[in-house]
Amino acid sequence: MQSLSIRGRVAFVAACVENAIRHFEILSASDFLETLWSFCAEENLLEWEARIQALHPIHWQGIALAHLEARIQSVLQDLFANAIAVGTRNLYSDYQSLETEESLAEVVQQMQVLELELPDLEWFRFSGVSEAKGWGVAFDAIELRAKILKGLT
Repeated sequence: MQSLSIRGRVAFVAACVENAIRHFEILSASDFLETLWSFCAEENLLEWEARIQALHPIHWQGIALAHLEARIQSVLQDLFANAIAVGTRNLYSDYQSLETEESLAEVVQQMQVLELELPDLEWFRFSGVSEAKGWGVAFDAIELRAKILKGLT
């Protein structure tokens, strides 16, 4: 995953979060999910950070996850927090791979604990770390998202 840009990494974690939201039927997470995916095309990442923080799961997860057992709730809370961290940990500094790799590794571990399928890493390789100083070129994630959803069903 070191070869993925930050946009590619956020797309990967967004696909993971989407899989978890669908699997556990977390109905009130759609705005959060759409905002997470919007990172891929966003030019003003500080504006994106304000939007994602306003929709932070801490505001809605208590009610949205109430139908799940406590252990699953805890893992999902960590998954959501780490997904946000992948997009925000480098916002105020130059690109540093390790800053997002740690949170990315946590997302993978949380998906394994939840016994959910990870998206195919090949789907994200087009957004390489060599682009835009590690951030990757902005892209519309609609086609990528459709391909991922088709592959995970």
